[in-house]
Amino acid sequence: MTNFTRDTFHNSQILLSGKVIRYASWSSHAIFGCAIASCLATFIPSHISQKLVNVAIAPILFVISNRLDRLALYVTGYGAISEAQSHIQYRNWLDASLAPPRREVAIAPIELAPEPVQFSDIRKALSKPHILVLGETGSGKSTLVKFLVANAVAPSLVLDSHAAPDDWQSMTVIGMGRNYDAIGEEVERLVALMDARYEARGEGQKIFEPFIVILDEFPACVANLGKAFTENIMLLVRESRKVAIRLIVLSQGAEVKALGIEGQGSIRECFAIVALGKFATDKAKSMKDEPLKLAISSAEYPAMLDEFPCQLPKIDGVTLKVLPMPKDYLALLTNSPADTIKPVFKAVDTLSAPVSTSASPKLSAPLSAILEYAKKQNDFVSARKIQSGIRLFRDASVREIRNYFQWLADKNYGDVRGDVESLEFLAK
Repeated sequence: MTNFTRDTFHNSQILLSGKVIRYASWSSHAIFGCAIASCLATFIPSHISQKLVNVAIAPILFVISNRLDRLALYVTGYGAISEAQSHIQYRNWLDASLAPPRREVAIAPIELAPEPVQFSDIRKALSKPHILVLGETGSGKSTLVKFLVANAVAPSLVLDSHAAPDDWQSMTVIGMGRNYDAIGEEVERLVALMDARYEARGEGQKIFEPFIVILDEFPACVANLGKAFTENIMLLVRESRKVAIRLIVLSQGAEVKALGIEGQGSIRECFAIVALGKFATDKAKSMKDEPLKLAISSAEYPAMLDEFPCQLPKIDGVTLKVLPMPKDYLALLTNSPADTIKPVFKAVDTLSAPVSTSASPKLSAPLSAILEYAKKQNDFVSARKIQSGIRLFRDASVREIRNYFQWLADKNYGDVRGDVESLEFLAK
């Protein structure tokens, strides 16, 4: 007989087992009675064939009755299991009803360790054409610039209206004592140096002596020297990279108004922007990076290079090497008397007559090239036409050329038409 090892049945299976037991028992009794009756019928006088049929049917009925008894016995095992299961279920129901209410187990949230913050080397700022250092008074702008200049290993010139004689050690400093006129004249000289280098570049020279110009207190210079000074600085920012002139500008404000570049905010893309102190903290707060915010807020000297935090080196003291000035810059100082380099910012501020439409020697090489080309065409020229017609502008962007168009129009060298995306220039 089969052993019953399963202890779980569906309710329909339990009911079916009970019916099978009842029907098997009733059928077995009935068939067994028919078999007895068939045996007794053989003793009744009848035809021989009828007696033979009764004798043949009786054993078959006895076998069927026996099979039904065995089936009832087999199914009885299911009945025992169903009864035991009902007791178990009843006991489980009682336990569940009498048990105290369950409490939800509080699962503490898993705190993931913050990702480590990748700090950038502050010297990577030297890979950009120019550097803009932002920081409040006492944040260490000058000290950091000295460290960068010492790592750049190039002759440097300092334009600082608030400098003391020993602030920049033995370096050449122009503008001390709030002499903004001297700073304006020197910026004009730098523009002339850039023009001379571009002329040499046009003749095939591609390598120039590197020259670093440090401009401190930039907002104060803008406030005292006006728009023309800012335009000269922006001209150097846009064009001096290819002739190895690099600017390092120090400022206490990052707004375009404080920098004097309203409408030219994109010029900041030419700089590697180094933010110190509160400027670095505010910049980190504006970014959706919690580990970065924590790293900057907990730093002793907060600093950021563009979008990356910086670990400033401990600068106890920097010895600045005084290197010889570039030869072409010294030649410009020797060959150009001071009265021949008139500051443009003075001329613009006091100008009453219109500017001459002829190409001025004060214009940079790119501006002069555009003006002369437009005069030859005697019609409105587009930025694309300048790119294809002047070799100097093969690598220049369309936006940069359109900025030149607008500058020439503002200075009364010609007229422009069209919007920002389709500006064209006509020389007078």
